[in-house]
Amino acid sequence: MKVYSFLILSIFSVFIISCSGHGIMPNVKITTPLSGARYFVGNQIELEASLTNDELIDQYKVEMKLALPCEPLDSTSSGSILFGNHSYLFVSSTHYGQSHISETISIPANFTPGNYHLIVSALNNQFNEGHDTLLISILNPIDTVAAQLSFSSPLESSSWSKGDTLRITGEVNDTRSDLSAGAIHRVKIILVPQFSGSSSIELYNNTEPNLLFIEKTYFLATTLPAGKYILRIMALDEFNNTTNLNIGVTIAD
Repeated sequence: MKVYSFLILSIFSVFIISCSGHGIMPNVKITTPLSGARYFVGNQIELEASLTNDELIDQYKVEMKLALPCEPLDSTSSGSILFGNHSYLFVSSTHYGQSHISETISIPANFTPGNYHLIVSALNNQFNEGHDTLLISILNPIDTVAAQLSFSSPLESSSWSKGDTLRITGEVNDTRSDLSAGAIHRVKIILVPQFSGSSSIELYNNTEPNLLFIEKTYFLATTLPAGKYILRIMALDEFNNTTNLNIGVTIAD
């Protein structure tokens, strides 16, 4: 009887050990946009989220569902919004070990305004799913005129060597559809490699209201891979109309 009891206990212990760690859901955290963000039909949503888990992340998806009145913020049971033949906005291909999501979501011109749950879900290789949800508003467009970018430095096809200082100088202007002065919400500058094996480098991310003039210097580290890059300058106005300016540059050894 003692041996039998020991065997049962051993089997039960092995079952617990073998299953522990396999039922842990991925931890998903949406960092951009913030809860309560407002967008207008025709805008783009810049989505950033982090994914962490003891197991490898296999896949993630992004959904938008209509929020019902008095519904909890973390609800995922609302009515699906169809994009084509699907209720999701984006489903990734298999990305083993994915730890960060960066997507640009375009809101169609025929989108119905309202309050929506923006849901990011991640699936690990043990088929456990975790998600994060926040509430955003999609409104009828009031201003559809994007900001204007005018940069004097750097020039297209500029070239630097590692250890040099990159100087970025330019102006941002915004005018609303009614021709009144607009307001800049964010200016972001990213150095995007045009070759595989390297990630984009964020040089500047400013949310100072009514930013009009930009003067930024950036030291090109000696560890920076040599090659061709795109210096991408992105400006968002108060209605999240987005303008992108791409400048091709080269960094040499």
